[in-house]
Amino acid sequence: MQEIINAFLLKYSCISIIGPTGTGKSELACMLKDKLDVEIVSVDSVSVYRGLNIGSAKPSKEILKNYPHHLIDILDINDSYNVANFYDDVSALIEQIKRRNKIPLLVGGAMMYFYTLKRGGLNVMPQSEERMNDEALNIIEQKGLSELYNQITKADPSIKDNIKPFDTQRIIRQWQVLKLTGKTLHNLHSTIHEKKSPDPMSIFWIINKPHKRQMLDDVLYKRAQSMMDNGFIDEVENIFQKYINSGGDMNILPHGLRSVGYKEVWKSLIAKIKGKNIDKERLVKDIYISTRQLAKRQTTWLNKFICDSDDFSSSRTYILDCFLENKADTVIKEIEKSLQAHPG
Repeated sequence: MQEIINAFLLKYSCISIIGPTGTGKSELACMLKDKLDVEIVSVDSVSVYRGLNIGSAKPSKEILKNYPHHLIDILDINDSYNVANFYDDVSALIEQIKRRNKIPLLVGGAMMYFYTLKRGGLNVMPQSEERMNDEALNIIEQKGLSELYNQITKADPSIKDNIKPFDTQRIIRQWQVLKLTGKTLHNLHSTIHEKKSPDPMSIFWIINKPHKRQMLDDVLYKRAQSMMDNGFIDEVENIFQKYINSGGDMNILPHGLRSVGYKEVWKSLIAKIKGKNIDKERLVKDIYISTRQLAKRQTTWLNKFICDSDDFSSSRTYILDCFLENKADTVIKEIEKSLQAHPG
């Protein structure tokens, strides 16, 4: 097996397991760690936050003890984390892990993070996310459009020359990009990111997706129910109470809770304060619907990954049925086949 590792590191920079939510990516990563000398790097925009465990489907403490993951539990819920932070963190980790003569194994469903790595940094315009649009509209409702305008013009005063204070669509877009990348659109256009991704041939991609969509839908509904049974409401309510007691505005979610599942429970807790009982059955359905929509968006990203450039070829990309048995053995065989067909 050491021969495979040595040959792999000569040709590739990392393995990336990418796929929709609920497809067993983390389980596959752990199975691969049992067979290869890898270090796992989480590529998840929610698992970076401490205390967000059930709703993020974060690996348990026992699993993390046996299978340590980089980039898990590194932030408090009020901290922001964007694609620029991820790109810097993961680029450094890849080099550190390779110096230890191990294979970096990236795993997760944060498609924009993976896309940024694939394209070599932030010299591409990020796509907006539904959760960011919801957050922007919520701020406008609570504080007015001027709040977003003040934030983007503070970051880049030159915006005032091109965008009027009442141009809602352009203000929201500028604000989304600022939150996602830490830069304004003007700065992204005028600055070429100096960092480069690994060589285009250097990432071995595992596209982990279901052959039959209905099977994934069933998994997602069961997972929503399991989250509720395992205390998801209590997890969020504990955070909710601490946030309120510390002076936080319950109508503005902390950064870590602006994701599928958490925002639905948060909304129910606000309704509870106003005297409305939490309908757990309805909440399960709402979370399932939102998670299913997320999986569809992630699948759209995957199709973009596969189709939009020459960066994917059969020698370094394997589309894996996520419900296949013996997935780890299948992946290792594909890696060996790739190395034999195109030695480094």
